[in-house]
Amino acid sequence: MKIDRQRHHDWLKTDQNYRSAWQAIQDQVAQALEDEAVRRAYEGVKRPMFYRGKPVKSGKGRGARAVMEVEYSDQLLILLLKRFRPAQYRERTVTEVTGSIDLVDRLQTARKRLVEMQKQDGQPDSAAG
Repeated sequence: MKIDRQRHHDWLKTDQNYRSAWQAIQDQVAQALEDEAVRRAYEGVKRPMFYRGKPVKSGKGRGARAVMEVEYSDQLLILLLKRFRPAQYRERTVTEVTGSIDLVDRLQTARKRLVEMQKQDGQPDSAAG
């Protein structure tokens, strides 16, 4: 069944049952994706091994089978560690601000300079407001 995008958004805003069901589905999908990420990072994915562009086979003739290798996803593993152990694995950045900026004083000084420049040009005082 197709549902217009706008109708979906309207139901999310106005129908609590629809909103609850939508959130439950979102949670299920997120859990399935997280489970698959854990599996790929931890158990890996079997892929055929290639040599010079051709699959590597074990055995000869019709009984030959493709040699498989298991690939693990280090990137998924790192993301999962950051997710489940953020205190140990999150990115650590430090922002340090030195010196001081008195913004109000600088703006007032700039305004005074602008007023003086306008007086010298013979323009009305519109910046003093």
